Formats: sequence, structure tokens, C-alpha cells
Amino acid sequence: MRAVYKIFLSVLIIAVALFSCSCGGESSELQETTATKVTPSTKATEAQTTELITVQETTKKTEPATESATEKDVSNAEKGEKTVALNNEYTTRYQEVNQVTYPPFVFNYPDNWSVTEECNQQEELVTLENDGGASVTFLHYAGELQGGGSGVFLNKEEISKVASSQFVPGFVQATDHSSLGEFMVARIKTIGKLNMQTDREYTEVDGNVAYAVLPVSEEGIREGVRRAISGEYTFWYSSTISFTASTSEELTPQEEKEVIAILNSFRIA
Repeated sequence: MRAVYKIFLSVLIIAVALFSCSCGGESSELQETTATKVTPSTKATEAQTTELITVQETTKKTEPATESATEKDVSNAEKGEKTVALNNEYTTRYQEVNQVTYPPFVFNYPDNWSVTEECNQQEELVTLENDGGASVTFLHYAGELQGGGSGVFLNKEEISKVASSQFVPGFVQATDHSSLGEFMVARIKTIGKLNMQTDREYTEVDGNVAYAVLPVSEEGIREGVRRAISGEYTFWYSSTISFTASTSEELTPQEEKEVIAILNSFRIA
């Protein structure tokens, strides 16, 4: 009986051992399978994370460029500047009033400028003014200007080109004035003053600015200036002609654009 019991016990132990081995193998396979399935998911997550970081970095790099483009896109209107529209035209009348053969001049001006005119046998004087006190003056004087100006004070002035001019000199009757050459819109800056009663040399100053239509050959420094701008900065065109701009106060940027545009438009009709 004892022998039978021992045999039964041995068989039971062997069966339990075999069952344990079998379960252990299946568990390992299950773990391996699970690990195999999880690994691709992890890689996909890593790829998505990498892609997200790349997009974020790209966005950060793009933002400054977008801001820069926005800054550059500020319009002139937002800066308070306007384009100059020369909607009006004026033609000089000296030849018409005095019944003489002389080429008329023409120039254009914006709506916010007004015109006054005086014309007689000796001269034609046309004045353009805006509400800010800036003025542009056309002078036709029949003959050469004599004297005038201060007998005590002299100015030293710097003449420089700020824009081209539409004026092209030609003939007045049989006289050819093309030797005057190319014309410009000139900026005239007072850089020195001298009192002839007390000074030997010019005192440097940061003086007024004016503008005039002049031959390009006039660029440079002019000393001994006594007259007002319209009488000083002239050219000979079988008469004394000047087209100048001045103001008692500094021009605003918009006024300066308008003045230069008006002077640039001066030409033979």
C-alpha cells in the first residue's frame, strides 16, 4: 500500500512541475508579445513629439520676420504724410498784359495754396501762399535789378541741389538762352552773417532755409548776399526771372514736399 502511495505522489509532483513550466512559457511569450506591440506605439509617440517641437521651433523663427514685415508696412498716411497732388495750374501773363512777344511760364500747385497776382509794364509778381505762412514767389522784372538790400549786413549762403527742374531754357525771340544749362531746385541755407560796421569775418550761424529754381552751375557758397531771396536768386532770360520759396518759420515735412514739387513744375508753357 505504501508503495502505491509513493508512486501516486511522484506522479502528482511531476504533473505539477510540467504544468508550471507550461504556464511560465506562455507568460514569457505574452510578455514578449506585449512588449513588441508597445514598442511601435512608443516610437510613434516620439515621432509625434519631435514633429510638434519642430513646428513650434519653426513658428518661433517665423514670428520675428512677421513682425518686421508688419513694421515695414506702415503707410505714409499713418505717418501723417500725404502725396503731393498738383491739381491747379497757373500761366504767367506778362506777355498778355503788355502785348509783347515773350514766352509764358507755367507751374502747378496743390489745392491748399492760394494765388495773388500783380502785373504791370515793369513787372509781374505772383505769390502762392498756404495757411501755414509758406510762400512761393514768381518774379518777372523787365530789365536788370539795381541795388536794393541791406547796407550793413551780409549773408553767406550754401546752395545745394535737392531736386531736378522741368525748366529747359530756350529762345526769347532771337536770343538763345540754352547756355544757362541744366536747372535744379536748390536749397539755400544761411551759414554765416557779417556786420560790415563791426566784423571782419563771417560769424557761423545755423540760419534760415529757402528754395529757388536755379542753374545747376550755381551750386556752392555765395557770400555778400544783401537782398531778399526773390531778388537775390535770379537768372537772366531777356528779363530778370526768379521762382523762389521762403518762410518765416521752418517748413513742416509736408510743406517742404509741396514747395519742392511746385518749384519743380516750373517750365515754359
